[in-house]
Amino acid sequence: MEEKQPIKLSILTVLLIIAIIVIAIMGYFIYNLSTQNKSSEDEVKSLNDKISKLENSIENQEEKINTISNTIISNTENKNIVDNQTNTVKNSSDNNSSKTDSSSKSKYSKITKELEGDDLFLLTNAINNNDGTYTLKGKITEIDTSKEQLTEYPIRRETKEYRQITIPSNTKCLYLTDYGNELTTDTVKNVFSKKLYDKDGMGTSFKFNFKNGKCVSIQQVPTGH
Repeated sequence: MEEKQPIKLSILTVLLIIAIIVIAIMGYFIYNLSTQNKSSEDEVKSLNDKISKLENSIENQEEKINTISNTIISNTENKNIVDNQTNTVKNSSDNNSSKTDSSSKSKYSKITKELEGDDLFLLTNAINNNDGTYTLKGKITEIDTSKEQLTEYPIRRETKEYRQITIPSNTKCLYLTDYGNELTTDTVKNVFSKKLYDKDGMGTSFKFNFKNGKCVSIQQVPTGH
């Protein structure tokens, strides 16, 4: 019996060694699995972080896009409002201008030739156009044959003929002073800007001298007062 005991110890030793090896292998695989799981978890966490950052970036970009869109919409609305207001003002101005032009055209007709017979131009307004011209507006007067002549001048009456003429400011003007019936010569600009002419009653009557279809001078005519 003493000779078989060493063999038993050798088998136990072998079994122990095998058990240790198996445990070591299992421990290795368990360690690897644990390491892989941790690495996978880290990768998943990293991916989640990246996804979260991307989502935040997308949200920021969407906010910027929304802000820009709202700004564009607001600017467009403001532009439309301004355009509408501009169009309204323009239309109103055009309408007023049209009405003024229409009224002017319907009321005043242009003088393009010398007045007929004893007709005279009774000045009511002299306008400096600030472009080297003057516009004279007024009515046509005629001799009133229904009334007896009591002075050296025939009695005149206003007609419903409204006339106007635009002439250069340097056109020659023969005018009457307040001191008599003598004619003095100056330019239209000086006469009307300084109001040199006789302005009493129908004394502001004029006739026009045309040459080749152009007014070359105007002359104040005494009519009595």
